Amino acid sequence: MKSTPEYARWSSSLIFLWSFAWASIAFPDASLYGYVRNGPAGIPNAQVILFHLDRSIHTATNSDAAGLYLFPHIDSSAYYIKVEATNYADEWYYDANIQESSQPFNVQNRPATNRCDFDLAKGQAPAFVRVYSDPTNALIYVDYQATTSRTPAIINIGEAAPRDAQSVTNAMWLNRGSHMISVYAPGYPLPPPQKVPGLEAETCWDYFTFAACDDYFVAWACDDFNVPDLCMDSFIAGICRDYYCHDFFYLLHTNVGAIQVQSTPAGAEVFVDRMDASVGSTPVTVTNLFQGWHTVFLRRTGYLQPRPIRVFVEQDEVYPLQLNLTASSGGNGLSATVKSVPTGASNWVDGFIRTNLTDNALTHLDPTPFSGSLHYAVSHLVALRKNGYLNPLFQYADTSAATNVLRFSLLPAPNTLGDRVWYDSNSNGLQNAAEPGASNIVVQLYDGQSNLLERVTTDSSGCYLFHNLAPGDYIIEFFPPAGYLFSKFQQGAVRSLDSDVPTNACRTPLIALPPNKCDSCWDAGLIPFKAAAFWFRAVALTNNIVLRWESPKKSGLINQAATVRYHPTRYPTNLTDGTSIYTGTNQVFEHTGLTPNQPCYYTIWVSHNGIDFQTPP
Repeated sequence: MKSTPEYARWSSSLIFLWSFAWASIAFPDASLYGYVRNGPAGIPNAQVILFHLDRSIHTATNSDAAGLYLFPHIDSSAYYIKVEATNYADEWYYDANIQESSQPFNVQNRPATNRCDFDLAKGQAPAFVRVYSDPTNALIYVDYQATTSRTPAIINIGEAAPRDAQSVTNAMWLNRGSHMISVYAPGYPLPPPQKVPGLEAETCWDYFTFAACDDYFVAWACDDFNVPDLCMDSFIAGICRDYYCHDFFYLLHTNVGAIQVQSTPAGAEVFVDRMDASVGSTPVTVTNLFQGWHTVFLRRTGYLQPRPIRVFVEQDEVYPLQLNLTASSGGNGLSATVKSVPTGASNWVDGFIRTNLTDNALTHLDPTPFSGSLHYAVSHLVALRKNGYLNPLFQYADTSAATNVLRFSLLPAPNTLGDRVWYDSNSNGLQNAAEPGASNIVVQLYDGQSNLLERVTTDSSGCYLFHNLAPGDYIIEFFPPAGYLFSKFQQGAVRSLDSDVPTNACRTPLIALPPNKCDSCWDAGLIPFKAAAFWFRAVALTNNIVLRWESPKKSGLINQAATVRYHPTRYPTNLTDGTSIYTGTNQVFEHTGLTPNQPCYYTIWVSHNGIDFQTPP
């Protein structure tokens, strides 16, 4: 028996190994495509980002003019997908409001072509921050205002970033697109507030500790975290341990210090980092402050409100802060007019509520910067609050102008329905920039079974909103003012600009609201009512026919004058066609002198304010 040559055995093994290796290689034979839309309209130049499961970026592309994007020749695997587009909310697959709830999309090579579409909402997704503290149960503050949340918690801080570069001014200590997060626990040192960057649809981390760190070294987090779910430009306040940050450590010796606050005249209330409780009146020494930047606010009745001051507190040192207050008389000082769409938001200036509603002038603000060392004097901070809307970013009352006009555009929060009622001046069914909003319009919300849930009225800009809604089916009903009907139904491809009420009804179609979504595209256009036409065909069974009609009730046209015209073979087409048989407001008329079995054609015109059209509308 011949034995197998050695080279032959090796050859067989090599063939087997090569076959195994060939079968193990994953060739990029799959592709992923889809459309980025807002309703039926494609969104051009949207950035679509493909992430590996470790959140590292695989590749990115942009949508074309029709909203189409394509990733050709990619490995069959699971990916996270995120979409970003100017003036639209960022979104992860699948319908995620925060990064942690996003799901991976499985790209398969059988079939080789995979599709994933995105429907982006106008505006922005809210920004979420996960806030920890040691110990837990510390009260959380957003932009110096107390929330109802305590650590640990994920909180919605509002807008993620400015949509208009002109709307937010840079400050030396507060980057554009930031909110400030702080915490407070009685009996513990107060850590410095932390800023969060302008990221959408992501969850950032802020971590606070209250332990006294004598003779400990603390790692202060650097830029460009390379850790999943952590934000860039975050920092760690007083953590008594080393913290890993992209292979670098910035070590700071940490302890507590104090600020000695004095004013001329004395007796001004002092607030540090939170506005729900003062720390005393000047002169006062504020102790137990962790090293870092803290914000000091003062107010005193009868004096111009000084600008907030950022002070760097050193360990084991007392920072002296002396302010000279300027008496307020008449209209002296800086003033600002705050406007918002929608209106009716509360104004907060430098942490203090100044007026209950927007579109009011804020006066008696001190324009003088503070001069000193180890501090920044900040422009006056103006913030807004309105139920159902995301907290907008700060704007600043600029000291270079005697009068400032600050304009805010508020974005609806998740779990909301609404938008605007407007007067459609050109009757084209689309909102134009010059067309005004309709104020004081009653809007009602029903569930999917037509049970009334809530009633609101539109504000001075025509806006309305239903908030804190559970996922489910809803119907919105509008009540137009006397003399108005609804404009053309759902014209064009942009949902946020059309009218969503059928012209012969007062209610929207059934609306499906998904979890954690804002649907702010339900608008109603109003056009003036001039005349309505009703057409009747009847066959006389005897020698008379009784006609009854009713004006559209919800147009406010009940008991308006009507003209009835008759023709024996066709509908009258205008007010001179056929025979006029009645004019009046009774909405009932008996036509007599007819022949039994005679067909009769009637047109009834209902006019408003004495105006009649010569042809039916």
